[in-house]
Amino acid sequence: MSEVTAKEYVAELVKRAKIAQEEFERTYTDQLSIDKVVRAIGKTIYDNRAELAKDAAEETHMGIPQMKESKIIATTTAQWNIMRGKKSVGYIKNLRDEPGVKVMAKPMGVIGCVMPSTNPIVTIAANGMMSIKCRNACIIAPHPSGKNVSTKTVNMVRKEIAALGAPADLIQVLAPEYCSIESTDELLSQCDCNIATGGPGMVKAVYSCGRPGFGVGQGNCQEIICEDWDDLEFMTTVAINNRSYDNGVPCTSEQTIHVPAAMEGKFLELMQKNGAYLIDGDELRDRLRKVVFPDGERISRDVVGRSPQVVGKMLGIEVPAACKTLLTKYSGSGTDDVLAKEILFPLVRYVTYDDFKTTVAAAAANL
Repeated sequence: MSEVTAKEYVAELVKRAKIAQEEFERTYTDQLSIDKVVRAIGKTIYDNRAELAKDAAEETHMGIPQMKESKIIATTTAQWNIMRGKKSVGYIKNLRDEPGVKVMAKPMGVIGCVMPSTNPIVTIAANGMMSIKCRNACIIAPHPSGKNVSTKTVNMVRKEIAALGAPADLIQVLAPEYCSIESTDELLSQCDCNIATGGPGMVKAVYSCGRPGFGVGQGNCQEIICEDWDDLEFMTTVAINNRSYDNGVPCTSEQTIHVPAAMEGKFLELMQKNGAYLIDGDELRDRLRKVVFPDGERISRDVVGRSPQVVGKMLGIEVPAACKTLLTKYSGSGTDDVLAKEILFPLVRYVTYDDFKTTVAAAAANL
């Protein structure tokens, strides 16, 4: 028997998804019934959070199981609290208030959902709940480094929504042997709409595939400390806790902190007091650049989601176990220095400034 090509394999998934979506749209016409299915997705992942978080950390070698577990709790409960009871079927209130116009909810069809390596479980919960809330079907394209735990998560969800009487094929996943760029590109081209969560390349692929798309790219959050800020103790504690959460994998924490030059001494004192390990000196900083960006452009997967102690060993230094994040200073912005890029392990960079407008421009350039 001839091997099934990626195109043929994806076409079969899309065909099954369309059948499931059309049945769901036809038979689930009241909000309560739809919301029961949406709730089942979040609750299944919530109930199995400890097992899935452990599997994700072991398979991807990124992050910390306990923190992944807390992220599952936060995401599934928040998604459900936002979505429950919200109107997504039938007549929707016309927000434009145009006479004679009624807005009716209509599913888009089959949604392709591309997963990041850093979030192989939570993104399934978010994308799956959003898609099915609006009576779409979705197909998950796992990242190769998290394909097994993503497959396990989807299969758990399929079982639970089928138990409610809804079509299991409302949510499907590319099989591990088909987790590739080729299969993902096929998925993007065959689905009615796509969602991508990940790096610039992934987002670009979604926006250039010829289908409607929603891209969620890198964060590279910038924090600017105002010259009149009077609680550096609080700010440094929060920054360190944010950057160390799940070993720096989330894209929502402080990457670069812009510090008034007059506050640098106090800032460094409090950062180190609260758990930061200072990487100082040009030689060590250059070594950091080469370890994190070996080709001068792309981040090394060897550092993503790793602890400060593990990265420290790569740099040839011993980072105390009590330290939660690394800390270093640089002076460039935008494309001037690779340290201005988003870095997904516990590393805070900081720059000093004398002029507020100039540092705002530098922060914007980093984005």
